[in-house]
Amino acid sequence: MKKKAFIGFIVILVLIQFIPKREMLPPVDESQDFFSVVNAPEEVETLVKDACYQCHSHSQEFPWYDAVQPISWWIRGHVYYGQNSLDFATWSQQDASEQSHKMLEASEEVASAHMPMKSYTWMHEEAQLDERERKLLAAFFKSMGSD
Repeated sequence: MKKKAFIGFIVILVLIQFIPKREMLPPVDESQDFFSVVNAPEEVETLVKDACYQCHSHSQEFPWYDAVQPISWWIRGHVYYGQNSLDFATWSQQDASEQSHKMLEASEEVASAHMPMKSYTWMHEEAQLDERERKLLAAFFKSMGSD
């Protein structure tokens, strides 16, 4: 019985590889991007791009293992959720109150170490923030928001 279950599992794993992935990368309009309309120190821009843009913009570079289902569903689910929560690629399309609100949320998420997610940083060393970087990023985001 265990052998049949294992073979069934392998067959299902092979079959789901043929399910097409949802395309997630709309064309990038640089004029809409956060850093096209926001002046930030170079260090902050680098930190945001390294720690945030993979999930919160249209600038994803999917890893090789994104080609494997169900891993692809998991990764793309995170990116889809990230883009819906905060999308730096369409920043100038949002109204000022929404931008302000998003920046305050981002500040809280970074300061509390909820972002970037541990499931992302363990594979992406460039996204691991030390305490100084975390404080710098949280303060920058907070300065962009208002209550």
